[in-house]
Amino acid sequence: MEFLTEYCISNVKVSSVACGIMGYLGNKGAVSGSMSIEGTSFCFTAAHLASGEKRGDEGRRNHQVSEIFRRTSFPPFF
Repeated sequence: MEFLTEYCISNVKVSSVACGIMGYLGNKGAVSGSMSIEGTSFCFTAAHLASGEKRGDEGRRNHQVSEIFRRTSFPPFF
């Protein structure tokens, strides 16, 4: 016997941040989603960062992550 549980999902918002060429062009960046489920807030982020194993590549990825965190903003909920 299956039980169907319903949850109240609200305040759904989406934000995207590009951080490819010159910080804006290309296919690097992230998409974030924010929502409230039964009054508890959640935020999920999926990112596509620069690749490579050369010296300095790790620093570039870390910089991209900090830019994603800095520039991610969700529109106000009305």
